[in-house]
Amino acid sequence: MWDCDCAFRTQGCCCGNTELQFLRDQFFLILLWLAFGTGPVNVAFTAFLGEDVKCIGPFERNVSIPYNVIPLNEGHGYNSVLGLFTAPVSGVYSFSLSVYCRMQRAGQHMYYKVQLMRNGSPEVAMWEDNAQDMEDSSSHRVLLSLQRGDQVYAELVQNRTLCGNIEGLNSFSGYLVYPVAA
Repeated sequence: MWDCDCAFRTQGCCCGNTELQFLRDQFFLILLWLAFGTGPVNVAFTAFLGEDVKCIGPFERNVSIPYNVIPLNEGHGYNSVLGLFTAPVSGVYSFSLSVYCRMQRAGQHMYYKVQLMRNGSPEVAMWEDNAQDMEDSSSHRVLLSLQRGDQVYAELVQNRTLCGNIEGLNSFSGYLVYPVAA
């Protein structure tokens, strides 16, 4: 393997760099397998409400938001039927939540509250309660330390309505930043 294109066009350690990097990566994967009992850990998802969803709510109780377009679900942690993410491995995760609401006509009361939930408890929330404007948006990003099996989801609070969806503006996404031993 000395027939490589090195910076100095000589036989030396730079020619073995690619092989050394490959061995380093393989060693890291073995360590992951030993620590977590799994191979490479790839977890990422993004989900949003499609254009066909015009309004959600109001409901008599808090409900998870059923994001119906899922362009990415690496690791299969997001369940679109239940609208929730279940951590496949313990680790630190990054979550993003974006909310958009548009009223049908001027003077309507915009009244929504969406919260990011972890195992049934709120982590962050976004809300709007006014009749001064016809549309509004909010977003939030949070890092959470999760144990395998923990669940995270976006929830519409009871008696609130989320309307006027434009595809992609109501979204929920997350990814594993790094795994940790349980």
